Amino acid sequence: MTSENYATGETGVPDAGVLFQGFRDGRPRTIQEVQLVTGLGRTAVAVRTDALVTAGYLVPAGEVPSRGGRRAVLYGLDPRSRVVAGVDVGATHTRVILCSLAGDQLAVRSRHVESVGSPDESLGWVVDAVEECLADANLERSALSGLGVGLPARVNFSTGMPIKPVLMPGWDAYDVGGYFRERLTDEVVVDNDVNVLAVNERAVSWPDVDDLIYVKVGTGLGSAVISGGIVQRGAAGTAGDLGHVRAHNFTVPSDPSVRPTVLGDIANGAAMVEKLSGDGLDVSSVSDILAYVQLSEPRVLEHLRNAGRALGESLADVVDMLNPSVIVLGGRLGMEGDHLIAGVRDAVYRLSLPAATQDLQIVRSRAGVTGGAFGAARLILDRILAPAAVSAAVSAI
Repeated sequence: MTSENYATGETGVPDAGVLFQGFRDGRPRTIQEVQLVTGLGRTAVAVRTDALVTAGYLVPAGEVPSRGGRRAVLYGLDPRSRVVAGVDVGATHTRVILCSLAGDQLAVRSRHVESVGSPDESLGWVVDAVEECLADANLERSALSGLGVGLPARVNFSTGMPIKPVLMPGWDAYDVGGYFRERLTDEVVVDNDVNVLAVNERAVSWPDVDDLIYVKVGTGLGSAVISGGIVQRGAAGTAGDLGHVRAHNFTVPSDPSVRPTVLGDIANGAAMVEKLSGDGLDVSSVSDILAYVQLSEPRVLEHLRNAGRALGESLADVVDMLNPSVIVLGGRLGMEGDHLIAGVRDAVYRLSLPAATQDLQIVRSRAGVTGGAFGAARLILDRILAPAAVSAAVSAI
């Protein structure tokens, strides 16, 4: 906890919401520790801390061993009065994680699906799963303070509605946020799944990196841009739509009615399944591709490397323009095997400006299969635990 955690408002001193930010890492602290950082007097810190305890944000968490005087009380995040849920809706899975205010997992539910079903069926399962997670943690519905959701589609971030989702028929402009507000909690945030993955990846693996590109290569293809520490969603929510970027080394059709070749035609799971099955391999899913990778099937390995090069050729332009410190490859195809990432590295390091690639790292995701659900939980935590939100909740008591 440093003084940078305590930007002051009009009063010139941190209020309860600002003071609370220093506790979000989950480490309990004494009033004296907070005094040293904020410069506030003991009474001022004690009043704000008591207000946070009353509001259910903090709780006494033990005592510091005495050095001759009265033992100092430690205060930390209340693990039970407030929790959030993170929801990852994928093309072939749905996962729900219940988290504490520190982002620690309390309970989880997941299921495999052949494809994303109707909104009512898919979201109805999520409601049931959240309630089961609360029961697992022995918590009442009132403890649920917020819900974050990641969807495999472009999303209007201000409304929480999907925008013409390719993998989700029947979901266009569906009020996902409103569905959950009616059934679970007033605080809901909905975003594109790759943005959610990028938020979690940065928090877990690259907390000191402010410029990061996350690329998800799974059934579909997408990317997220974190610049200056902030997710860039664009004017219409389409930032990072890498699947519709025109592929290099393909002639642009002279007929304007013919769509040029885009990366989604080459470098996502669905396109690879179509190409490899056309080459005579028994492939109908990403899982089949990965099975052939384990067998070192030459045609599959060559195709993955070529797809990686095509992806890297476009990412080279992104690197020159945005100058990220890290490119993370996620998704089932992005995280498995060496050949796709080798193709990406080959193209990016060969084609980008040397100054832009001098310190650039191109790596696999480290977050694992739960990264989407945890990222969604982090999104809602950042909203409900923002200084203004905490201060408003404290003032309302």
